[in-house]
Amino acid sequence: MSEKVQDHIFELIHNMQKSERRYFKIYASKHVIGEENNYEALFDFFAKLDVYNEEQLRQHFAGQAMLNNLTITFHRLYDHLLKALESYHASTSVDLELRHLLNYADILYNKSLYAACAKMCKKIKKLAMQHDRNTALLEHNRIVKKLIEVENYEKVKSNELEEIHQSDQLILDNLSRISELWFVKSKLLNKLNTEGHAKTENDKKFYLELSQQLKAPKSNLFEEQYLYLHAKAAQYFAVSDFNNCLIFIEKNLELFEQNPEKKETQLNRYISLLSNAIYLHQISLKFNEARNHLKQLKIVYASYDKKRADDLAIKLFNSTFSTELMINIHTGNFEQNIAIIPEISEQLELFKSKISVVRETYFHYCFAISFLAVDKPKTAIKHINAVLNTENSNKIQDTLDASRILQLIALTELKEYQVVSSLSKSTKRQLASHNKWGEFEKLLFRYLEKWARAEKKWEEEELFADFLEHLHKNAKTYSTSSTYHIFPFKCWAESKFQQKSIGSCVQQQLSELAK
Repeated sequence: MSEKVQDHIFELIHNMQKSERRYFKIYASKHVIGEENNYEALFDFFAKLDVYNEEQLRQHFAGQAMLNNLTITFHRLYDHLLKALESYHASTSVDLELRHLLNYADILYNKSLYAACAKMCKKIKKLAMQHDRNTALLEHNRIVKKLIEVENYEKVKSNELEEIHQSDQLILDNLSRISELWFVKSKLLNKLNTEGHAKTENDKKFYLELSQQLKAPKSNLFEEQYLYLHAKAAQYFAVSDFNNCLIFIEKNLELFEQNPEKKETQLNRYISLLSNAIYLHQISLKFNEARNHLKQLKIVYASYDKKRADDLAIKLFNSTFSTELMINIHTGNFEQNIAIIPEISEQLELFKSKISVVRETYFHYCFAISFLAVDKPKTAIKHINAVLNTENSNKIQDTLDASRILQLIALTELKEYQVVSSLSKSTKRQLASHNKWGEFEKLLFRYLEKWARAEKKWEEEELFADFLEHLHKNAKTYSTSSTYHIFPFKCWAESKFQQKSIGSCVQQQLSELAK
């Protein structure tokens, strides 16, 4: 990430909504420098750029005094942008409003307008208590104490002093518990995100000892309850106890339902909870529950301004469509995936370089599976190539390995025997180097070459029937292979000689599992 102020200006302007841009124009018009509003002119220039180019800027503003010290000009513009945004959001952000009110109270106190200051404090207390803002309450108490002192304790009663002291202690206790929960939760997630699930007894011991530090909430504060439930979910997820993990995620979602305003003020957390719940329901084969949460996610997505292209918009886009694609793949609804690909492609183009390599290649990977499943191997190959031709491939090694397998399947469908034979050798080497060359891979590659050579339909059908028989006989062994799970191989084989689609076969299997 660049540390240059002009890059921060560019990113900030291009993340502003239309209403925010309009407000800045009004704000900037009140801060004219000389005869021309340089802030507004610079803003318009940055807004039109696709990529910041200083040479282009100097040509555009040639002869103007502000170029003499461009760094100072940029810093002033950035400062005005932030102040304008602060002013714009003051009425919609509780924290900003409280900050302003506290500043007003300090100003009134410094002007010796103590009655007005006391009235302002009442407003601060009401708003802070309504929204569980403990630090603002502490600041409120600080100003109240100053008012008591300046009046020489003449207007305060003993029980009021006791109330202020108890209030301080309660707030500090709340903050201490919340801080401790955040610390334990963060230590759990830090280990989980850097080292993965518990693999050894020492790992399990670490997670167990950390979880023993978690203390059940002592208040109804949203933050305390959220952090506790989040930490408990992380604890169970770390040791692969997905059922208990899901219980605590669902409890946290219930907490958001009980506090609907938090869905807006803490949207990032809400999106993460929905995404995690969908994932856990999927691996538990509870697809109806997964789809119910997906509906909630899509409601949020529909109401959010995607054109902002900020981190939250990108996260919402990724979470919504990656989960929908995978649910459809797991439930055999491949045609539904084909139907939403144009919308996903449009958003990918809108976000361009802001989408991570991992996310973009995952979308193409899901597209490829879907097109293969509806017997469109040529289209699938286009998306497979989009994955295989990705730069920084070290970040997507698993997706690359899976895509090489999908490529061989697509080429087999197209009867490209010579290409299959050639690519099989290099793919074998790749898989072996990544410790992925096991019994299932050996079986699959043996039949890939046979299928590509089959000239008559009955030969192909016999080979697929034989392949399917192997899968049924050794299902337990083969299911330990990561390759086994990248594509519905059983249904692919069945579709070749039972005259039914891969999707209907997947749905039939799920129906049988549910019985």
